[in-house]
Amino acid sequence: MKIFKEKTGNNFLELDSFQHVPKKYKLVKVNYHQSEMTDYLKRLKGERFAPSSLDRETYNLFREITDLSIYGRIIAGLGIN
Repeated sequence: MKIFKEKTGNNFLELDSFQHVPKKYKLVKVNYHQSEMTDYLKRLKGERFAPSSLDRETYNLFREITDLSIYGRIIAGLGIN
């Protein structure tokens, strides 16, 4: 609790009345709402996007590193659940 007070200027036991102190750490509130990937994909379904202006090699690189199925195969190959 002493370190929290030094870093933030606030008492750990009084988080409800946390006040940001200049040049000290801020308290960040985290939203633990779980979203499914399909929730994000539903928003994209049917949307039209402008054609990419990237050169073909760069475009293919980005498609490859954002392809989730590649990571699934790698993890499966490593035997990680």
